[in-house]
Amino acid sequence: MVRTVLVFAIACSSGGPPPSNPGSSDGSSGTGSSAPPAVISDDAILEAVYLHEIKAADMKPDETACLRMRDVNGKTGDASPALIAAVRAKFPRVAAASACTGGGFDPVRLIDPSGPAAMFDIGPVVRDAMGVRVKGGGAHRGGGSAREVEYTMTLSGSTATVASERLLITN
Repeated sequence: MVRTVLVFAIACSSGGPPPSNPGSSDGSSGTGSSAPPAVISDDAILEAVYLHEIKAADMKPDETACLRMRDVNGKTGDASPALIAAVRAKFPRVAAASACTGGGFDPVRLIDPSGPAAMFDIGPVVRDAMGVRVKGGGAHRGGGSAREVEYTMTLSGSTATVASERLLITN
């Protein structure tokens, strides 16, 4: 078994001036910019996971992706309107989880207008010494099955991508 571990370093600032560069006459750091590196938002990371799961789900043209979020305590709710809009820009048939019904053994359906749907239940974003990870269940269309995947993310510039998947639960 090969295990890949991703390590991310995050630069932190004490709020003081940047360290001076002894070779610089103006006392600047000499890097050309004193701005801290950009931090990718949780919504950008979640968008990447939703789009990854939607692509893997082989959605049918008439199916709607219902977006459900989990918080750190496991409580679920709708994805934010901004996150829904970001996903909708790349996959038009998207709705908040509350606009859908079903799950468990019952088929997942868009309520109004009625139509077939799949529930995508992900989150939260975890950032720690092991990197950035998000759990997700993939597309659930009903039928009582359970699946849980942990996605390890790669962050580069302002882009988040799924680097690897680890199956946690399936039945």
